[in-house]
Amino acid sequence: MCSCYVLKKFYGFMIISVKSQKTELGFFKSVTDERESVQKKTFQKWVNSHLVRVSCRISDLYVDLRDGKMLLKLLEVLSGERLVSGEMCV
Repeated sequence: MCSCYVLKKFYGFMIISVKSQKTELGFFKSVTDERESVQKKTFQKWVNSHLVRVSCRISDLYVDLRDGKMLLKLLEVLSGERLVSGEMCV
């Protein structure tokens, strides 16, 4: 039953329905945030598992990949080719 139908027929029930929907939205946002956090952590571990070959490591996915240096290092490791000259790890 859609909430607009409930609004027309039972105005008092609509308030309960809206509160219930807000609670559900909060729950879904929490689940979404948790899933994003797990995906970020998983990807960071995957990146570090490859960067360990060249003695590099990232501690924060967004910060450490922001300037592109570690991303280039990761691409070099994955491709097996030298993409830039000079040392990238700091």
